[in-house]
Amino acid sequence: GYVLVVASMAAISHAPGMSAYAASKAGAEAFGNSLRAEVKHLGVDVGVGYFSWIDTELVRGADRHPAYGSLRSKLPKPVAKTYPVSAVGDAVLDGVTRRRRMVVVPGWMRGMIAIRSALPLLTERTAADTAPDLDAAFERDVADRGAAEASRPVGAGGEAFSDSRSVQS
Repeated sequence: GYVLVVASMAAISHAPGMSAYAASKAGAEAFGNSLRAEVKHLGVDVGVGYFSWIDTELVRGADRHPAYGSLRSKLPKPVAKTYPVSAVGDAVLDGVTRRRRMVVVPGWMRGMIAIRSALPLLTERTAADTAPDLDAAFERDVADRGAAEASRPVGAGGEAFSDSRSVQS
């Protein structure tokens, strides 16, 4: 058998404003790596998927958020690029078929994985310029829309989550 645990570029590069998401994806990565060792003797291979910005409602919703959209617009071009869902689908199909240890989209992220120990320092240097703007954007958003509305999950998934919570109440 084969299991593919979906992590993210956020598992290896930790951007300001994404600490909870990065922690959850780093946890998914650690789970996959640990599980691999636990089930190998059973003939089960485990891969971890590392994906960048994929053209999904989650990413489109984040782009519409005043703070996250602003943050993403300031990222270097290769890092900020959005990739089609089909690229992930093709990579996942190949990964499952070949029982790959890693499934990576875009491919250039393999280099980031290789040098990941240096990434926090690079991120901190970049964040020194972007974090104050991000904080200011969040503060403006809260002032404009109120804390509850500014904190709502974004995109169709966020709307579905919020709708389901109101039905449960």
